[in-house]
Amino acid sequence: IVHAYGYLIIVAGDGTFTFTKPDGTLVPNCPRLPEADADLSSQHQADVAAHTIIPAGLADKFDLDQTIWAYFANARLAEERRQEHELEQELAGLSEHHDEYVTQGDADGYLAACGLQVPG
Repeated sequence: IVHAYGYLIIVAGDGTFTFTKPDGTLVPNCPRLPEADADLSSQHQADVAAHTIIPAGLADKFDLDQTIWAYFANARLAEERRQEHELEQELAGLSEHHDEYVTQGDADGYLAACGLQVPG
């Protein structure tokens, strides 16, 4: 596309590139990408490295859409697991209150210990 439409790519001595339109005007530089919050490998358990994007067969292609989908799906699953763990911890705490109050027949004490409104 570049050469077919008359665009030029000029490599400077320092290795930088300059792009010109067919009329000779410079193509403006695009803004830099924002910095990442963390290293990609710290955001998931997948073994991502240069060798993982090499196709397994001749017809295979790297599927960026699928890769991004999998990344976000894994992040969603991790968040759901974290929330489930928090709920389990909360229920375990309620269970302690259950043993302390309900087995003694003190339902009001149980509700109060759980931080729930005691019906009046």
